[in-house]
Amino acid sequence: MTQASLEIQDSEEKVQSMRESQRRYLFVAYEFIQSTVFSGNGVYGRTIVSSLLQKDCDVVVVCAHPQIVKNDEKNTNKMQFLKEQMTVQDADKKKTMNDNRHNCWHTGACKQMENVGSTERLSKTSCFSHLLFVDYSACLASQVLVTILNLFTIKKTYFNFRVFHKNSNLTKSSKKNNEPVTVDVNDDDDVSFYVSVEKQCVDWSDQIIALCQMDLQALQQLSDSKLSSDSGGPHEKMWHVLYPPLQPAVHALALKTKPILNEQKFEGNRKYILCCVRISPEKNMMVFIDMLPYLQMERFADKNVSLFIVGSCNDVRYKQTLVSKLEHYSKQYHIPYVMHEFLQVDEFSVILRSSIVNVHTSLNEPYGMTIMESAAFQTPSIVHFQNIGAEEMMKKRTSSPSVFYSDLRDPKQLSIDVMKVLDMYFQNDSTYHKVSLNAQNIALGYGTDTFANVQWQQQMKALGLGFLKFSFYFFSSFFILHFYQDTAAFVELAFTSINKNYNDLSRGQKKFLLAILNKIKKKTLF
Repeated sequence: MTQASLEIQDSEEKVQSMRESQRRYLFVAYEFIQSTVFSGNGVYGRTIVSSLLQKDCDVVVVCAHPQIVKNDEKNTNKMQFLKEQMTVQDADKKKTMNDNRHNCWHTGACKQMENVGSTERLSKTSCFSHLLFVDYSACLASQVLVTILNLFTIKKTYFNFRVFHKNSNLTKSSKKNNEPVTVDVNDDDDVSFYVSVEKQCVDWSDQIIALCQMDLQALQQLSDSKLSSDSGGPHEKMWHVLYPPLQPAVHALALKTKPILNEQKFEGNRKYILCCVRISPEKNMMVFIDMLPYLQMERFADKNVSLFIVGSCNDVRYKQTLVSKLEHYSKQYHIPYVMHEFLQVDEFSVILRSSIVNVHTSLNEPYGMTIMESAAFQTPSIVHFQNIGAEEMMKKRTSSPSVFYSDLRDPKQLSIDVMKVLDMYFQNDSTYHKVSLNAQNIALGYGTDTFANVQWQQQMKALGLGFLKFSFYFFSSFFILHFYQDTAAFVELAFTSINKNYNDLSRGQKKFLLAILNKIKKKTLF
């Protein structure tokens, strides 16, 4: 065997070794495991990991462990999609599932990450190609892990689920009975803090992914430049919007009931005015209650219309005020209502397909998954006229109306718009029919499979500049081989390129490279 053949064989072994570490992801998030408190961030985090597994990636998850974890068969089955999982006990076991400045993993993660990073299980599998972290609360933990595991050249993606510096009414812990109480912390000190930590996330990352365009623009404004020199020379940052998909369970139930909904059409079998948001000031549910004095429910007395409210609580005092008002208005204006803190998917689907309209009360919402879940069951939503991520997503997919609008700052205006939708429904107005069907088509057309493909395309785009660098090295070495017939020089230069850029290449690019090497080995290239 010639020296060149030996070098090619040795190089192919290097390729195989690198192949074992390709598509190996470290995912760091505060919320991931389902606890007794519903976590939209946890659901979306699990969706991201699941989509990577669909693309034959290996994923290690580092997350905070909630105070109480559901120990039931359904929850266990949900977690079986993870090939590997690392969990971290939160430093403060009394903390609730909030991730802002006053009550977050960010403040106690360093020591824990040192312990996690030094564990045999993680240190043995530390040949990661990509780091994904969620929100600023996971940034510090990720930086510690990068240092401990020597991952200084790893590709870093910042998933932003919420732009904290542009939101007010953030939750912090009450000193009384450890009850979470929401207060307005949008003062100069807090704004400065959130700007600082979110800017750090942007500057540290190679790729930034937000839930909607308005959030992406807010993060871009934090960046001094779209160039970063953090990992091996200046390169352009990649900025993306990635809309969360409809969850598989909801998607399946909606498809199952779609023929029934189409057959029933709009014959008056729906009866609920739905509101499903977290019971806290930033979700603005109080406007739904404050509209009741203006809502002329007597007009629909023979239609059995009632309110249906679903929402977990992270602010006891706010909920007490809200429920007190609700009970008062219900008695005074004879408005029936049902209220639940949480419903399982199958239970919630029954409510969704029995609702006339879903009122999404947030004034500023990165996405708003219940808008899409309602849409899947042909239940249109009333949303604020601006700054709602799900509405942005729908508008990008169709020029036809797919939601109804209102000014969610004004209870009286909201009541007028709710009554308009009720009138359209009971009068079998074609506008209601068109809006609800447009919304349903969009929601059912964007499930987890579509999401997985979109996310993977974004990952590949983020690595596109790496392929240009690879092409320069590879075809320079090819030039040497072609004109000088120097196989050894070709192998040395080609694999210098591979070692530097292997994790940046797509499957097709790697396949092309290996095919060329095989031709060289068999001496069939020329």
